[in-house]
Amino acid sequence: MQESVASIQKNGYSTHIRQIVKKIRQSIYPVSIQPAPKPTTLCVNGLSGILDDSPQYKTIQILSAKCNDASLQKWELGIYRDLVSLYVGNSCLRYLTCLRLRGFQQLETVGIGSNCSLSGRGGVFEVSDCPKLKTLKVGNYSFSRWTQFCVKNCPLKELVLGDYCFCECTVAVFQSMSRDAG
Repeated sequence: MQESVASIQKNGYSTHIRQIVKKIRQSIYPVSIQPAPKPTTLCVNGLSGILDDSPQYKTIQILSAKCNDASLQKWELGIYRDLVSLYVGNSCLRYLTCLRLRGFQQLETVGIGSNCSLSGRGGVFEVSDCPKLKTLKVGNYSFSRWTQFCVKNCPLKELVLGDYCFCECTVAVFQSMSRDAG
């Protein structure tokens, strides 16, 4: 305390108090203000979310029991060229009849929950030319009425198809699934 009083008398201010004020000002007024980064995860909670066509997303996650509108029969994912992960919760995309993931250079993981696309008949599921795809999982009863399932040119380490998936499948393609795919 005596040191602060002596400093104030000598310099007109306290060095210690001046340092405290400087720290407070820096925390209130940052030296440089950076714009907030764009989000890289699209968390879909309804039909409007699935229609978001901002290409910056690297992860798409559909929450369970969402996007079950009869108007959603085909989902175009081509806008998301840098997609790394796609996660679909349980009981989603009820009326979907086409899901194609073609040429996604960064795609590593696709996980689809149980009971997805139950009302879509004659559907097409295709994952092709995804050189980094390691995991493809589809839960029980999903796509049970779809007729085509295709995986080609994807170096999968893990492929899991749950019980009663693709029950009405008449065309199944598993091609070039080794590490050197492509």
